[in-house]
Amino acid sequence: MSISVAQAQAIINIVAADPDCVRIIRSPGHPDGTGAQIFGWASGGILYWRVLERLGLAGWVRNAIAEPFLSDHDWQKLLCGGIVAVTVAALDPKKGSVPGLLDVQGAAREPGGWAHFATLLKMKDGTDYVFDWHKTLMISNPWISRHRDWMVATNEIPFASFPVAGLQG
Repeated sequence: MSISVAQAQAIINIVAADPDCVRIIRSPGHPDGTGAQIFGWASGGILYWRVLERLGLAGWVRNAIAEPFLSDHDWQKLLCGGIVAVTVAALDPKKGSVPGLLDVQGAAREPGGWAHFATLLKMKDGTDYVFDWHKTLMISNPWISRHRDWMVATNEIPFASFPVAGLQG
C-alpha cells in the first residue's frame, strides 16, 4: 500500500497550521518566507528559490548563507534537526486525525558521510515514509520517500509530483 495524496496533504496541513513550523521551515529571504531579507543576492527572486527547491538544496543553501548572521541558538533551529523537532512536535498530538498514521518521530541517515535528519511517519499498515522539509523549505512541498529509500538517499520526490507509483510500501 502507498501513502495517498490525501494522507500526505493532511500531514502537510498540520505542519502548515503550526506557527513554530512556519517560523523554522520558511526561509528568510524566500519569496514565501517570513523574516528579514538578510541574504542579499540570495533573496533576489522566486526563480532562484524554485531552482533550489527543485534540486532539494534550499535548506543547505539557506544554512550556508545564513550561518554568519545567526546566533548559535537560532542556527540550531534552522538545521534539518530543528525542522524535525518542530514537525514532530506539531504532528505527534494530531496523528489521530490523519487516517492510517500510527507514529511520528525523527529519522537520521549519513549517506556519503553527511548526517541528515527528517520526519519519519509510521503508518498502521506497516509502511514508513519520510517527509523532508529541509530540502525545499516549502511547507507545502516536502520531499517524500519510503523510509528504506531515504536511508540510502534515493527515490525521494517532492509532494508536488504526487501521485507516484514509486512510493509503494
